[in-house]
Formats: sequence, C-alpha cells, structure tokens
Amino acid sequence: MIKMKYKYLFLSIFLFFAAAALYAESSSVRKPLSAENTQAIENTQSSVTIRTNIRGAAVRLNGVYQGTTPLTVKNLVSGVYELSVSKTGYGEQIYFIRATTGRSFTYYINLEKITGYLDIEGAPAGSIVYADNNMLSAAPYELEEGWHNIKIRKFGYSDYTTRIFIQRHSFQRISVAMTEAPFELTNLTASKDRLNPDYSGGLGSCVFSFYVTAPGSGTVNITDMNGNIIFTQLFNNFTTWQQSAVWTGRNIYGLPVPSGIYTATVSAGGFTRSISIYIDYSMTYHLADITPSGTGIGNLPAAFMLPKNTSIISLSFSPVFASTEDPFYEVPADLSLSIALSNFIELSGNLKLHAGAENTPYSAGAAVKIASSSGDAFSGLKICYGLTLKYGYSDKALYEPYGANTGNGLGAGLVFGLDSRHMYAGISSQYTFGNATGNINSYDQVWNNGLALSFSPSDTFTIKTWCALNSAFGIYNKNKITDKDAHWMRAVDTGLGFTALLKNTSVALNARAAALIYIDDTSYFSGTIGISYFF
Repeated sequence: MIKMKYKYLFLSIFLFFAAAALYAESSSVRKPLSAENTQAIENTQSSVTIRTNIRGAAVRLNGVYQGTTPLTVKNLVSGVYELSVSKTGYGEQIYFIRATTGRSFTYYINLEKITGYLDIEGAPAGSIVYADNNMLSAAPYELEEGWHNIKIRKFGYSDYTTRIFIQRHSFQRISVAMTEAPFELTNLTASKDRLNPDYSGGLGSCVFSFYVTAPGSGTVNITDMNGNIIFTQLFNNFTTWQQSAVWTGRNIYGLPVPSGIYTATVSAGGFTRSISIYIDYSMTYHLADITPSGTGIGNLPAAFMLPKNTSIISLSFSPVFASTEDPFYEVPADLSLSIALSNFIELSGNLKLHAGAENTPYSAGAAVKIASSSGDAFSGLKICYGLTLKYGYSDKALYEPYGANTGNGLGAGLVFGLDSRHMYAGISSQYTFGNATGNINSYDQVWNNGLALSFSPSDTFTIKTWCALNSAFGIYNKNKITDKDAHWMRAVDTGLGFTALLKNTSVALNARAAALIYIDDTSYFSGTIGISYFF
C-alpha cells in the first residue's frame, strides 16, 4: 500500500512538471513578434522580410508555404498573420506578425537545434569519441535528435562502435567495455617515389608513414641495392596510431647518397613492411608561375612538368596602372593551385578578385596540361612538348580596348621547349574563343603566340622573361562586337621576373614586372609580388 502511494506521488509530480513544461511551451508560441527594421515604401505596396540564423528555413503565413529564408513576401493585405518558421532538426517558431500597406517590415527569428545528451561510462581515460565521424568535445555530449553512429577510440584498444538514437531534451548513458588491441603494423606509404637530395625543405625529403595499433618499439632502416643499411631511425615507444619517418636522401653521416633504388623497411612487433624509393638527381622542380593555362613563365604556359604528386599553391597581388589620365586601374588578388597528377598530366585552377576595379569584378578559371619529354640523360637536355586546354570566366570585361589574352574564354594550345636543370626556352601558341568574359557564343577570338625563357643559376633561384603577340579576330567593346576584322598585331604582352626559394623550406617568393601594350592604344603596366608553397 505504501509503495502504491509513492507510485501515485511520483506520477503526480511527473504530470505536474509535464503540464508546466507544456504550458511554458504553449505560452512561448503565437506571440507577437517585433520588427527588426521598419521602412516606408510606396503607399500601394507592402513588404515583409523574414531572416533567420539558419538559411533555408521554411516560411508559412497562415499555414500557406511561402519559401525559404532569407525571404521577402510582397503585396500582402494589411493585417495580422500567423508566421511559422521551421527546419528539420530545429524547433519550430510561431509568431504573430503585421503587414501594413506603405511599410516594409523585417523580422528576425532565431531557430534552436533540437538536441539531447549522451554520456559514456567504462571507456579508458583519454578515449576519443566520434559521432558520425565528427570528434566530440567534453562530456556530456550534445547531439541532434536522431540516429548517430558512435565510435570510441583509445590507442592500444580495439575500437568500440555502436548506433544509438538520441531523443530531444533527453539524457542517455551507454556503458562500454573495450579490449586491448593486438599489435599490428600496416599501411606503409611514401610521400614520393623519386627524390632529389639537392633540394631543401619538403622538396628534398620523403616521408615514410605507417600505422600501428598498440604500444611498442620499432625501427626504420634505409638500405641500398646491396642491402647495406645507410640510415636508421628508432621508435622507442609508440603512443599513437600514425607514425612517420623523414629521410632527406642522406646517409648516417649526413652525406647525399648516390643515385639508385633504395628500400625503406619498418620492423616492429614481429611485423616487417618495405617500400622502395628512387634517388634521382636529374629530377627538377621548376620554380614555375601558375598561368591561366597551367604552370609556366609569367603569363605563358610552358612545356615542362612538375614531378608526379607535386603541387603548388600561390597567392599574389598585382597593382595595375594604365596609360590614361587616371592611371590607377586595379589591384587583383590571385589565388592559384596546380597539381601534377602524374608525370604527364597537370591540373590547375585560379580565383581572382579584381580589387580597385569598378564593382570589384571576379574571375575564375581551370586548365589541364598534358606534356611529355625526351632527351639525353648524359647532357640533361630534354625536348618537351604538350598541349593545354583552359576555360576562364569573369563577370566583367577588363583591359579595354580588349583583344588580348587575359585568361578568359575557352582555349586550346600547343607548347614546345628545350629544358635542362638550369635553363628553359620554349614557345607557346594558343587560340581562345570568348576571350573577353568567357562567353564562347560571342565572336571575339584571340590567337596568342609567345616565347618564354628562364635561367636558374641555382636550384633556389630562377630569372624569367616572356613576350607574346596577340592577334584578335572580332573586337569586343562594351558588351558588343565592334568589328570582325583580323587585327594581327593587336597587343604585346611582355615581362620580367624572378622566383627565389627560401633556404631550407618549400616556400618561394615571386616578383614580376609586366606590360600589356595595345598597338597605338592604351597600355597597362603591372608589378606582381607573391608567395608560393611547393608540396
């Protein structure tokens, strides 16, 4: 009987708090919402704008769907409306708002996530908890309502995984029992398959990475083709899964090893894994610029290629001045990336913001370069050849009177050159459709033919120069074609620059001076300063 009384008492307390919560919730909805901003508009119109902290929330007025936020609803009949704002995973908000003829109201609604809490007991101290592959911070862990894949990791233990459902406004606890993991050595990889120890920083080093599952010790031995150990790195105690060893192509005395094939062998916990790398002193990292058509010199693509799996990311600023009464033209900020997928294929992309130009236009582009080479290994001189494909777009035509290759449009070209470790001389020829803004349906076309030269007195410094003639077929001017005649000598693009690799790093500083000269018309002069990172 006493137990039954306590049962009814607990039930009464629960119903009291549940009723109070429902009352509090019901009292928080359908209340008047004050406008964030009010403006006067035409007397015959009305306007209501709904803003939320989360984009894409569904908006309903008097139960009728209007669209997703941010949203403006016009020409509502004056009066009071029930506003409902909702999105999956967030609590619905319902208010009364007003629409008035001759007024524009802006309302802001804050949507809150529907969440619950998870606590874990029994996991070893220092365990890492993931929900849906996202690492969680301090317990108890707040999660959105719904199903979640939970993973618990601790070095030296087998992973614990489970799938749970988190209910809104609830607290859920799970107990785990994790077992110690047997030692394993897997996934030995090398960041390069070829290495030139003459380079410094990341360019002149190779990272051997491998994976272990439990504490232990091990060694990485580098051996030559005769099996002689020339380099050793010890691992006294593994404390995490991912391990790595860096080799710069030098022996235990710090001297560069001869060309040839070398083997890295990892031994730990009774396991052995091996991988080979080739020391190649003929391999060259060109301190290249990233042009709209791929890596090259200045504004012209070149026939040389980056070594396989090498990438360049570059950021530069280029103040531009024109030979007009108002000389300042723009300061474009250019972010570019080039990736060598293999020794024959290279992908590039760029995004440029033309600061200082009217309305601050932007441009973007992508390119693929396919090239190969053949030559004399003894002299180191190679004949390079390839083709380029590119597309560029900008929301405004730049560099009036137009008719020069400035990166926009759909273009294809050929590149040819003579290449050695300290010199490159090459020619390029590229034909572009829709050159002004990237609209390939327009008639404006440009044929660009150029010569590029570079000289590298050392592996860390390169001097460059280039010159190209632009021939135009269809002159684009202020959003229209003014004529379709051939202009064989429309403009000359030329410049001089250098790139310097900072000592013991993979960071390079770039500087260039360039000119775009329209024959008998406006000329543009620019100076570029930038920074590149090779990886």
